[in-house]
Amino acid sequence: MHVIGLGSIGHLVAHHLRARAGLTVTLLLRNTPRNAAIKARAGDYQVSVKTGDTEEHSTGYRIELVDVLAGSSIDTLLVCTKAYDCAAAVRSVMQRLNGQSRVLLMNNGLGVTEELESLWKTDKKPRILEAILTHGVYGLGSTEQQSRICHAGIGEVTLSSDDLAEPLASLNTRVLDAVAFRKAQLTKFVVNCCVNPLTAIHGCYNGQVTRYASAMQFTMQECLTVLACAYPTVPLDAATVQAALEVVISKTANNRSSMLQDVSAGRPTEVAYLNERVCVLGNRFSIPTPTNAGLCQQVRAVTICQSTPR
Repeated sequence: MHVIGLGSIGHLVAHHLRARAGLTVTLLLRNTPRNAAIKARAGDYQVSVKTGDTEEHSTGYRIELVDVLAGSSIDTLLVCTKAYDCAAAVRSVMQRLNGQSRVLLMNNGLGVTEELESLWKTDKKPRILEAILTHGVYGLGSTEQQSRICHAGIGEVTLSSDDLAEPLASLNTRVLDAVAFRKAQLTKFVVNCCVNPLTAIHGCYNGQVTRYASAMQFTMQECLTVLACAYPTVPLDAATVQAALEVVISKTANNRSSMLQDVSAGRPTEVAYLNERVCVLGNRFSIPTPTNAGLCQQVRAVTICQSTPR
């Protein structure tokens, strides 16, 4: 198993594959001086996962730097990068993938699969799979010998194929048929479009977005109208999505969304694969999406303000 994208989610997935499933796990890192130092002491590298009052540790990882040597072929690649880094991450190991490889995408938003599909023009294209993650994780700091994360919210991993259900079982996997999977994916997409940008814009916890109920309703309606045209065979109804939205807000009330964390850290956000994706699809079907467009503009504005030296 190869894991690329070693943020909080990547480390959580790697830890469960190594500590719970007992698999050989290779961490793929960018070729930087810091990562070269990590590789040099690969035998000492430790991933620590804090869940409540307990903390688990895992070691014995293989570490490879991408773009150094071609390396052996990759059977299974789990991509845990941010959506905007996904294509570049896969491209960096593209020569090691083939028609028998599996690539599992574990990112937010829509549009990444289409980007990856366009990379291959031959029969060497790997099988591209998707996953939906609802686990809440954030970093606690890292050194050249250890990465610590907090598993703040126990969720699940939803798959559209049972290929990887067993190795990921300790992350609470479930397998759905194609239509049910897409419905779950689109529901999470709409919820993220409603919650994430508002938390980033207003600097609030997930539970505090109820202050902006009207904005969420306009956002949701635009999303549902657009998705009905883009995915006509996948039925989504407002009541079901509203219920899912309320559950997420309640269960993650004290959490900071990934988009708020990105803005606070001066990093790019995934808004292009969330609200902006709604706008792109809306334009394709001649559907106005002013609320989502406004949220995109505001997220970009706060991102620029946060990253500007003061």
